[in-house]
Amino acid sequence: MSELKRAVNSHHKLRDQGPYINYSLRIVGTTPDLASPSIVIECKTCDIKPLKALFKEKAKDKLYCGKSSRIFQLFRKNTPPKPASNLVYFRSDKDALNRRAAR
Repeated sequence: MSELKRAVNSHHKLRDQGPYINYSLRIVGTTPDLASPSIVIECKTCDIKPLKALFKEKAKDKLYCGKSSRIFQLFRKNTPPKPASNLVYFRSDKDALNRRAAR
């Protein structure tokens, strides 16, 4: 997930929204049999398109995201070094809530 954060922080339009985008690892699917490892990205609705374009361009192959990634295709006959992850976008019209504990 640090690769996704790094890509957002280096993007000139999304840099300011970076602190309000949350990433979490989840198993996502409509049934337990269809569930797969996924990275859930919580962000504002207006940031979905730029995020999808950015992650498709920069981070998808490095994270083995999706079955169409170049790295996944290289290892498709063998077991890939990491399971392929899907990027799932959770939209909201409000900023994501970041909770921080006091020391």
